[in-house]
Amino acid sequence: MQKAKRNPATIAGYLELHIEQGGRLDAAGIDIGIVTGIVGRTTYEIVFHGQASHSGTTELERRKDALLGASRFICQAYDLWQTDYPEGVFNCGNLIVSPGKFNLIPDQARLTLECRHADKNMLSLMERDLLELAQSEAGVHNITVTSRRVQHMPAAVMTESAVQIVEQVCESMDINYTRLISYAGHDAQMLSGFTPTAMIFIPSVGGASHNPNEYTDWEHVVQGANVLLRSVLLMAQGL
Repeated sequence: MQKAKRNPATIAGYLELHIEQGGRLDAAGIDIGIVTGIVGRTTYEIVFHGQASHSGTTELERRKDALLGASRFICQAYDLWQTDYPEGVFNCGNLIVSPGKFNLIPDQARLTLECRHADKNMLSLMERDLLELAQSEAGVHNITVTSRRVQHMPAAVMTESAVQIVEQVCESMDINYTRLISYAGHDAQMLSGFTPTAMIFIPSVGGASHNPNEYTDWEHVVQGANVLLRSVLLMAQGL
């Protein structure tokens, strides 16, 4: 296994070309996005625990509805994100309810929560506040909640010297560009701590990503490839 090890001094750097996956470049009419950082990402499994009972015979004040607590938490979490962490990202992508019968009050609601932020300290605060919110909402609805961190990927900062190389190339080619943060994870995130790293984004039409509508104009693909090629050649001169 040790034979796969590389000395960082023998590598000029790492450059990655990718569609933006979002709609910022397309909406602004900008040809190239130069990534300055990639968000950190943390995923939690959160389970609200209530008590199953018959929906027709259990009065409101006696109910311990796990789904009610989970749904109220999700709504409050969106408000928290928008007011306190507007530069971050919050998402709840699935919710599994047990027993899952139309006439039974749910005794368990299991959801997966993801939060993202380019600043590691802000991401940590965002996680803390979301978990505290889950506990608070559980208390309001007379239920309990447990949480488990499933995955964590730290935020990555691109190398300023590598970013400047891409900027230099864009200016030499008379291409309009902007610096921006990537809200999706990429290989550059893994390599940024090992070697000088930068990313080049090209526009995604309408911001579509991971669905059949994903599309990038061919002229932007060619332009991005040329920016990548010239950036590689400039970076290689540093070896």
